Amino acid sequence: MRNFWLVAKNEYLRTVARRAFIAITLGVPVFVAIMIGAIAVIAQMGEHDEPIGYVDQAGILDAGLHASLPDAEERVQIRPFADVESGRAAVERGEIQALFVFPPGYPQSLETEIYYRETPPGTNAWEDLDDLVRLSMLSSLPAETRERLLEGPHVTVHDLGSGRTFDESRIADILLPFAATFLFLFATMSASGYLLGVVSSEKENRTMEVMITTVTPGQLIGGKTLGLLAATLTQLLIYLLTAAVAVIVAARFVPELQQVRVPWGYLGIVALFFLPAYALLAGIMIAVGAAVTELQQGQQVAGILNLVFVGPLFMLP
Repeated sequence: MRNFWLVAKNEYLRTVARRAFIAITLGVPVFVAIMIGAIAVIAQMGEHDEPIGYVDQAGILDAGLHASLPDAEERVQIRPFADVESGRAAVERGEIQALFVFPPGYPQSLETEIYYRETPPGTNAWEDLDDLVRLSMLSSLPAETRERLLEGPHVTVHDLGSGRTFDESRIADILLPFAATFLFLFATMSASGYLLGVVSSEKENRTMEVMITTVTPGQLIGGKTLGLLAATLTQLLIYLLTAAVAVIVAARFVPELQQVRVPWGYLGIVALFFLPAYALLAGIMIAVGAAVTELQQGQQVAGILNLVFVGPLFMLP
């Protein structure tokens, strides 16, 4: 057993020390970090905290309701103006970032006017003004009805076949099978070169004859198999940790992600099927790599094996 663990340790350390392995393993987290940074920059650029103003020629807005909005102290300040001229003057002086004009026919006609200098108002300004308009138009309704309309629709899909339910907070339940499938294909294809070349270097430099004098074929292949599986699973673990950190960080800038709940039950099922299937495919590729005399021959067989595992995807409706 000592030789078995020595072979596994040596294969693991040799695999994770390769430049290609390090580049692929660290390249994904770096790319994800760049994407999250870009999302954060775009989100920050799209928000402006300066006040906005409005001219209510339709007589529908109640500026006093702004304080009753959720998180009112964190929202953009909204100032009423008596006429367009005074509002435009405030825009020119830089007191407000934009002026919204609601014509007398609003809301029968949804056309409005907006005045700003160079930069359009931020997305948060649009959202806060929209909330004030809706709250003002619903102020005459009972409180329960008003709150229900402000919350908007909540859609729940019931699958009669399986008895499962899906809603907006469980979007991960729908995306998880596709993400697991993509991760499985990516993991097998990226690791196929290492798995097929399990003993290629030993065959090429003629050290196979020396190794079999100290270890049995089972210890050699088994140790290399364990080392390669540990290396590829290390790569997968880094990818999964990167994805988890990416979702946590991105949720600070994307409010929709804050409502996502982790489907631990689905994750357990995915792990239950993923790990044995991955170990099976890895074992087959290692066996093929040990049997063929050239790496190119093993790559041809690996392509056929990948098609077998990808085949069920073509059966999706």
